[in-house]
Amino acid sequence: MRLHYKETLRMLSIKEISKQTGFSTATVSRALDPRYSGKVKASTRQRIMALCDEYQFRPKFSAQALASGKTYTVGLISEDLESMINSPTFSQFVSFLAQELKNNNYTLSVLPVSDHDPETIDKEILHTFYSCRMDGFVLSSNTVGTLTLKELASGKFPVVTYQMPSDICNPMPVTSVRIDNRNAYRELLRHLKETGRRRFVIIGMGNSNNSRHEQCRKCASELNLAIQDSDVLLLPKEEVRAEPTLGTYLAVLKHWEKLKQYDAWIMSNDLMARGACAALRHFKYEPGREIAVTGYDNMEESRLYLFQKPMLTTIRPPLNLLGTTCAQLLLEQIRAPGAGSKEIKLHSELVIRQSSHQTNYKEEAP
Repeated sequence: MRLHYKETLRMLSIKEISKQTGFSTATVSRALDPRYSGKVKASTRQRIMALCDEYQFRPKFSAQALASGKTYTVGLISEDLESMINSPTFSQFVSFLAQELKNNNYTLSVLPVSDHDPETIDKEILHTFYSCRMDGFVLSSNTVGTLTLKELASGKFPVVTYQMPSDICNPMPVTSVRIDNRNAYRELLRHLKETGRRRFVIIGMGNSNNSRHEQCRKCASELNLAIQDSDVLLLPKEEVRAEPTLGTYLAVLKHWEKLKQYDAWIMSNDLMARGACAALRHFKYEPGREIAVTGYDNMEESRLYLFQKPMLTTIRPPLNLLGTTCAQLLLEQIRAPGAGSKEIKLHSELVIRQSSHQTNYKEEAP
């Protein structure tokens, strides 16, 4: 017999959950305990959690936390909250990170470090390690300075570092997860070459995405496709960051005499690529015919962009895997301290759509 909602808080217990799901009380207890839930079969845990969700029931871990010394909270150290809020890629990463932690009864807490000076950021991160009571930390390898690096090497804290698609690849003495774009850029450049493109320009923003730009240029060199320093246009950050689509549109109008010489525009992200497409139409060009436009992020799979034309050829970074993998590796460290560090490499993939086709310009599914 099912409980009524008003009876839930008073009556739902491990024994009642066991009765309704058919699993032993020991299995239910393990499934609900973050320390042992990883040892329960996923399908079993899903059935137990589905019943808890139905009644909006969660066990109270305060007593367990006092006994075990755990807080069931993980800290995400971020030096740039503005980017975290505004960046489509970073917000996706954080969403999947938080969801995987939630699936294991952990909470994600954002721990901002406010100063943009690298030395100050380094000191603030070190202070955060000791002043915030967390079971573990997740932070970008790009924020790691000399002091933080030394502390990480000591192995005192469960820590996972991550590298976003645009970050510079820095070796870490702790478990790290990074996104590798090289194979995707090789495939993109081959595709552009096969469709008759010969002159390539990379269009980015300020000092952002430089790591990806260098990866792209190295891949081009491997394929005997030269992209010189003069073939990289970096738009002022203050003109593009707040409104990347509009900012790029205006920038293309401004630099049109230079840009029209290229038949392939490799944009830093999909929002900038959208602005480039709008600018091409301003000059009576159809994106994908005379000039190919490619993006990065795969925003086309968002409902906001699903019906915009042309559909963008782009590179899809595995942001879902980046978030879930960081969470899983950190939880492994929390549950089994002393395990050796790992370096996990995740690969982006090319998605070919209309905006890079010179011929056969037909509507395609995303």
